Amino acid sequence: MSQIRFDREKYLRILELQGASAALTTLQKDTIQWEIESFEGAKGYQPEMWNSLHQVRQFSRELWNICLGIEAK
Repeated sequence: MSQIRFDREKYLRILELQGASAALTTLQKDTIQWEIESFEGAKGYQPEMWNSLHQVRQFSRELWNICLGIEAK
């Protein structure tokens, strides 16, 4: 993985088809891989990739709220 490819629809589809646990677990596993690639990938530290993970983390909180039935504010 040389570039982060975040697709929030992927996780929303998983949520719909397989449930909250599957969606959250998949997002967590992907996030771990992105973090590893950001620091230890073939290109070494990639600050742009690291910075783009903020949108993934924000979505993670949104997904948790969806799963817990909490409305976004």
